[in-house]
Amino acid sequence: MLLVLSIHAGAFSGRFTYEDFTKSDIAELVTELSSRDVSVVFCENYMLQWQIMAYSQGSIVCRSKQLKDRVSAVRQKADQVYSDNPSQSAWVDFTNPNDTKRKSEVSWFNHAFLLQISPEKDWLKHRGFQGI
Repeated sequence: MLLVLSIHAGAFSGRFTYEDFTKSDIAELVTELSSRDVSVVFCENYMLQWQIMAYSQGSIVCRSKQLKDRVSAVRQKADQVYSDNPSQSAWVDFTNPNDTKRKSEVSWFNHAFLLQISPEKDWLKHRGFQGI
């Protein structure tokens, strides 16, 4: 079993990289969101939604793809804010060095994140966001 895992890890080690995103990376993202008057964010990553809300000191509400959330009131508030004013919304995901195509399709990016301002409802549904 160990031999199989070693071979598997060796075969795929060049395809994946890990980068620790720092406070300054998230702070830069939150600054960008704030400068664009974003008040609701749809996050591809469940844990990222909590980081954005914490770093924005609650001025930005976020949700992930799932309908069920550990705090359902947060998802419901995000959906309501989006329904009331979709122009103040954004979609956020982590990026990687191979994201050339996705980088060309978004509003803003840095070395850590991709950002799409005012995503349309059908676009979010296509990405897997439930209950919009």
